Amino acid sequence: MAPSVTTEDWQVSNEVIASLEKLISYFTTQQNTLLSPIKIDDDALQIINTIADEILAAAAGRSIVQALEFEGKFLLFKYAAIEDEILKVGQLSSLIDVVRGFSNPGHVELRMVHEYLEDLFEIQTIDWCQTFWPFLEARESLIASNLNGARRPGTDLIRICNALLKRLSKTQHSSFSGRILAFLGKAFPLSERSGVNQRGEFDVDNITEWDRDDDDAVYNSFWALQQYFANPIPLFSQPAERAKFRLQITNVLAELKKYSSVGAPSEKPSNTTTSSDTEVNNPGLKLTSGDFDENNDESEMFVPKWLTSKSMFQLELSDTVFRRTIYSQIYILCDLLCGNEDSLSNEDSSVKQAVAFPNRSVLYPPITDSEFIKYISGVQESIGRVTSLNAIDLDAAFLRSLKVVIGRDQNWQNWKKLNTPAFEIPALQHSAINAVDDMLQKQRGLKRPYQFLMGTPALSRLNREPTGLNILKNTKRTEIPDPHHYFEKMKKLRGIEEETFQMSEAESKPVLDNDAISSNEWRGFRIARMHGMWANFDKVTKTTFTGLFNDK
Repeated sequence: MAPSVTTEDWQVSNEVIASLEKLISYFTTQQNTLLSPIKIDDDALQIINTIADEILAAAAGRSIVQALEFEGKFLLFKYAAIEDEILKVGQLSSLIDVVRGFSNPGHVELRMVHEYLEDLFEIQTIDWCQTFWPFLEARESLIASNLNGARRPGTDLIRICNALLKRLSKTQHSSFSGRILAFLGKAFPLSERSGVNQRGEFDVDNITEWDRDDDDAVYNSFWALQQYFANPIPLFSQPAERAKFRLQITNVLAELKKYSSVGAPSEKPSNTTTSSDTEVNNPGLKLTSGDFDENNDESEMFVPKWLTSKSMFQLELSDTVFRRTIYSQIYILCDLLCGNEDSLSNEDSSVKQAVAFPNRSVLYPPITDSEFIKYISGVQESIGRVTSLNAIDLDAAFLRSLKVVIGRDQNWQNWKKLNTPAFEIPALQHSAINAVDDMLQKQRGLKRPYQFLMGTPALSRLNREPTGLNILKNTKRTEIPDPHHYFEKMKKLRGIEEETFQMSEAESKPVLDNDAISSNEWRGFRIARMHGMWANFDKVTKTTFTGLFNDK
């Protein structure tokens, strides 16, 4: 409801409201919906500036911010009271988009949009907020990008989301909680410390209640483990707690192995049938342990994470999903205890030198009890290995996923131990880039030209040969030389005198161009035959023309 104002102020307020509704109506006709935000183009900016001038003229000296603080929120509460859900969501989407439109020309700051969202979520139910949440997801890049968790508007968005998370049920609204956390994760950089458990605090308030007066050792050991899962810090420094934890782990694992062949909750091993089984199968059974105690003053506020009644214990152990959850908890805790030994030793030395002061709050004291470490390592190895005994509880696909999740979580733990350094690498200066480029050019040096112009020796020689029409017209090309021409040419190719032709082929092979000699020999024989010297061919030796000229 609008504040109490004078009649004159009401006239001004109505004019401002009329201007805002005209702008909302314009953007509504532009098919503005929950998942499609308005586009602030030049035409939209012109209309926004025109409406802004009308609001300033009608607001009697007030600014755009003051008008949106009063008349804008008056429309917000008016639209929030609309019974037609489709019309309600459409009007609210357009109103908040209009406020965001005013931030583009600089009339208001972006935090005004967050104020509208905060007021809207405070007066609506959780179910309606869940329905309207896609509005924020569709406009994430517009209203939630590059924010800082130490100043506004980043602090406003964190406050809005935290207020919603406090109202949500951990069991009924887990999906909505995940969407809110994913939205915050995208809105802020990874190195944002407001979203990091910087001091490594455990949820010590996560207390599991069970019937502690029961004499069943397995039952007590089973539920007593939950205190170590919620807060394992005493195991690092207190030997008595380690001895108690080891005894409880031994009892629980032995009991879980009895159910390793049970595939469904309704199936129970024959050797574990007790009087409690009869109570479980009794349809008139009433849970009287710490689950729903009517005499407990905190029973109205208590939401159990486990059904810890003794009468439910055997039935829970028969459930494969339940056993898998317990195995996973044990595996994660063993990984924490075993992986604490010098966890920064595997980090790069340059990284450790870059962090002068590591986060000591997450560097737990090392466990010096080697026998306990050996036992814990054996437990972790036995759980992480698929065998015929635990194939139903821990199949290969589940174990692979579990190890991947733990490996990634270990990277986050190491990052926190290094005091959460920023992921962003500072930009290089232009001088540094130019210096590297100059050094690279010096190291490369001058490029040596390729020794063969045309790519291969044969093509390069062919390229050096003269070409043209005059060479084709040269009559010397068709003249048939004398046989003595080839005889002299072969002597030059061999590089020796005539009598040297009597050398063995093996001795002359390394220094002779056999291809050229064969070519000239073949041509010489053809020319000798044309000159009538073919009658002397029987006097020719294998590798010389000497016999052709012996009679001359």
